[in-house]
Amino acid sequence: MELNLDKRKQRVLDLLDFLEENLNKELPFTMLSDSLNVSDFIFDSVLKEFLVDVELNDLMDQIVFKIGNRTIFVTKIGLGRIKLASIYLQESIDFMILDDIFRNKFISITEFSYDNYVSRTNIYRRVAAIKELLESYQLKLSNSFKIVGDEVDISSFFMQMYYLVFSKEEFPFPEEVKASEERLIQLLMKEEQLKISSSVKLKINYLFGIRCMRLEGKFFLLHSKVAKKRVPTEAVASVYNSISQFLEKEWNLTGKKNELETNYLIALLIGENCFQSLDEQVLQNPEVCFFNEYFIKAFMTYFNVDKLPKTVEEELLKELTVLHYYVYYFENVVSMNQLILEREQAFSVYPKLFHFCQSLFCDIKGKVSIESQEFLRFHYYYAIINLVPAEICNPELKIYTDFSLGQSFKMAIDREILKFGYYNLKIEETLHEGVDIVISDVLEEVPSTISRALQWHIQPTQGDWENFKWSLDH
Repeated sequence: MELNLDKRKQRVLDLLDFLEENLNKELPFTMLSDSLNVSDFIFDSVLKEFLVDVELNDLMDQIVFKIGNRTIFVTKIGLGRIKLASIYLQESIDFMILDDIFRNKFISITEFSYDNYVSRTNIYRRVAAIKELLESYQLKLSNSFKIVGDEVDISSFFMQMYYLVFSKEEFPFPEEVKASEERLIQLLMKEEQLKISSSVKLKINYLFGIRCMRLEGKFFLLHSKVAKKRVPTEAVASVYNSISQFLEKEWNLTGKKNELETNYLIALLIGENCFQSLDEQVLQNPEVCFFNEYFIKAFMTYFNVDKLPKTVEEELLKELTVLHYYVYYFENVVSMNQLILEREQAFSVYPKLFHFCQSLFCDIKGKVSIESQEFLRFHYYYAIINLVPAEICNPELKIYTDFSLGQSFKMAIDREILKFGYYNLKIEETLHEGVDIVISDVLEEVPSTISRALQWHIQPTQGDWENFKWSLDH
């Protein structure tokens, strides 16, 4: 999901990104203007806006810097970037329109334009862009500015929007909704069958708040796509009954309406792996079984594995069962990592694993939504790294090291190499033709069969380690 920001605000965030990548360095303004691809004149206005907004929003403790003679020295960004992005998004036209639509306050383009001192032409453009955004979620905006579509998709859309804008900074719903949500969390925390993390609490916050607001508007799940979805009620009886009774008391929901809202929350808890033990009951779902079997078969074929160790397969199936149930129930699942206000962070990419996860859906495109494919790829990637030993997915690479600082230094480096990433590495005591990679600060000649010889510094630099990773992947 992407909400349009004012160009000036976006440049301030881009500036913060560059500054964070260059902490504790004196940076000339010319370098900063080049990084933003703007003139010095425009950069001065961006910097002025940055300085005003940091002070105005009381972020001086979060974003710490000194201004010199057309230079800046930044020592801390912290959560300041996220908070400032949240403020900017709350002030964005897109969010203001969607927030009014959600709260049934958007009457007309003319009235919104008048109330917010924005030209009607601009509002027309933003409404058109919002309609395109909604279409990507299988939703439409009616002529009376109401969201039309499946109730689950509507709830999911607004959950993502409010999470994107507010994250954990504040709760964007009325105090009585917040109080009710806190009572629900307290109730769930008492359930021995559950383990509730802070991240799950945050998701429940948003989902509960949105469902509460939607129910006030008489928008129920009765005709949604989850109305016929299965939830293993017997396996979660204690939690199920607690939530059902809570919804009856707090929301005055009974009958089928209560059942579907309870199912909705239970499905979220299952998908977030909150239950201590639930695998067998969820595995009775044929769609979950299909995707589990498809993944295991594809994995073993791709990595040329005849048989996975029993414990590895069991743990992997547990993780897959939860992921696939999540996708089965909600259909369009988006990872919250796709919505965070921080810029994209670099993370270790293991090409073979990445390619496997990318290629998984080629044969079953119609069975999984585009959004859920991204969700599953992300979680598959880390599930494999976490649960499958590296030697199953990677051929053994033999490494020989030799350093002028002696045996203790060599052994320390060897230890770091063996802990380096998700690889199947072995340190060789002697240099021979079977060695794959040689690392040294002194070695000049290596056998012709060895194509990867790395000349390292003493001490090894970040560049040395980056070259090492490149050698492992190529």
